[in-house]
Amino acid sequence: MPQRLEIIGKKFGRLTVRAFHTMTNHNSRWKCKCECGKEVVVNGGWLTSGNTKSCGCLLRDIPNHKTHGMSTAREYYSWSTMIQRCTNPNHTYYKNYGGRGISICSRWRNSFETFLKDMGIRPAGTSLDRKNNKGDYAPENCMWSDRIKQGANKRNNRFLIVDGVKRTVSQWSRITGIRKNTIRMRVVERGWSDKEAVMTNVGNPKGG
Repeated sequence: MPQRLEIIGKKFGRLTVRAFHTMTNHNSRWKCKCECGKEVVVNGGWLTSGNTKSCGCLLRDIPNHKTHGMSTAREYYSWSTMIQRCTNPNHTYYKNYGGRGISICSRWRNSFETFLKDMGIRPAGTSLDRKNNKGDYAPENCMWSDRIKQGANKRNNRFLIVDGVKRTVSQWSRITGIRKNTIRMRVVERGWSDKEAVMTNVGNPKGG
């Protein structure tokens, strides 16, 4: 900790380091205050390397920066809310993202245009999703997903494996027509195997 504390009070671009925030995956994260008054949490490596120099206001202040003309597009909304969730401690969902160590690669953190180039146009009915929900926001870990796919990718989902096929309780419920609560009760409360819970019809003598 003493070595980390040495950067408190130092300024990197427009950011002044105020306090140590967390340590995740051997990366220190720091609470910083920007010249514009906004507080953000930034990886220490991004500060010292110069990859992150502001809360994002630096880009907005560059003349003609928003040449993409997409500040009201859904792709821009996905990009900006991603940054807020991961860097703004005051954001409603910060605790589920930045608060648990989810970061944004510097390639996307500093450029909407690069994000758009990597992700492409956002299809209707989709939103930004991570393939590994414990991983960071980066090109190799992100995709546009509809609600069903995103629901299947939640951290708190229970997965059941039947004949080598792995699906969530919700997915098995849609396939079999058996209520989610019934399947969950069979596994959690009654100790049935995954296959019994999914394949046994309601009303079966086994006790569905």
